[in-house]
Formats: sequence, structure tokens, C-alpha cells
Amino acid sequence: MKRFIPTVLATSGLLVFAVACGPGSPSAVGSSPNQTTVNVTGATPANSTNTTNNTTSGTTAPLQLQSFQDTQGTGLSAQVPAGWTSSRITGGNYGGWQFVNPQDANQKVVLVKSACVGCYMVNGKPDPKQPIPEQNATNITLSNQGLTATYQFTKQGNPNTGWGLLTVSSNASGYGYVEVLLPVADQSVAQEILNSFHFSS
Repeated sequence: MKRFIPTVLATSGLLVFAVACGPGSPSAVGSSPNQTTVNVTGATPANSTNTTNNTTSGTTAPLQLQSFQDTQGTGLSAQVPAGWTSSRITGGNYGGWQFVNPQDANQKVVLVKSACVGCYMVNGKPDPKQPIPEQNATNITLSNQGLTATYQFTKQGNPNTGWGLLTVSSNASGYGYVEVLLPVADQSVAQEILNSFHFSS
């Protein structure tokens, strides 16, 4: 029995020593600058390198605008997004251009000039609300001595907000409009496009 007690004490001492000198605690893992840590929550440790593509779901890089002037007879001009695909619009008494974002066909800018005078005359007076091409236009505001209407609209199946500006000529030579479909976060860009719109009458 005397021999048993020192053996138990020696074995207990070895166990305590082994536990004290064994692998570090979980909080010590990765604390050495030469160790790699895996962060499963998605946060990036301060001393690691992370490459991102600067895009997130639902957002795009800021739009860069460039001047556009139609030299083919409509006299339309405006600032439009650089790099967007352009196509001509033609009809009986109107013509213009459509610009579409090649990465998102729901984002558009449309410029149109129409020679239709009767489309906007009411009791012999011009009314720019009459030829607004959108049936569901809202927030219609008149300016420019009643010759210009600004408005908002939505398109079925398109998640973007629509902004438009239509102006009628003062010499009974027709009207022109610009419509912009962009995410609501790009309202200031849409406003810049609307403000730059011009057509020669």
C-alpha cells in the first residue's frame, strides 16, 4: 500500500503536466502570424488578404454619361449612359433612339420626337400631358410656361422606376420626350438625363 500511493501521485502529476503542456486552447489557434485561419462566418481577419469584384447583388458601378446628338433629322440630344447599346426607333410621324444597358435590358433611355401637333392640342392650346406615352404616369408636373411635363411611371415586369419629360413646341411643330428606366437608387442620374434633353423644333 505504501508503494501504491507514490505511484498514484506520480501518475497524477504526469497527467497534470501533459494537459498543461498539450495543444493550446481554441482561443490560441491562429494567433501566430505564420498560421492560416479559416473564418467560416464570412468576416475577414484584419491581417488577411481578400479579393472582391466590387459588385454586389442588385448594384452596379456608377453610370458614366456621354453626350448624344441625333444628326439624322430629329434634332434630339441628351446625356446618355456610355457603353449602352443604341437602336433607332421609327414610326409614322415620329423617330428617335433607344439606349439599353447590355448587362440589364430593364435599364433603358428612350428619346423620341413626334411631328404630331394634334396629339397635344386641347381647345387650341398645347397640353403636354396629352401625348405622355405611359398610361399609368404619376406625379405629373408642368413647367416651362405649361409646355413641359415631367412624370413617373412603371412598366409591368420591369423592377426599375421610370422618369419622363415631355415638351411640346411653342410653334406647333410637334413634341419630344425622354424616358429613363433605372433603379430608384439612380434617381439623380435619371434627373441629369432628363435635364439634358433637348430637341429642335
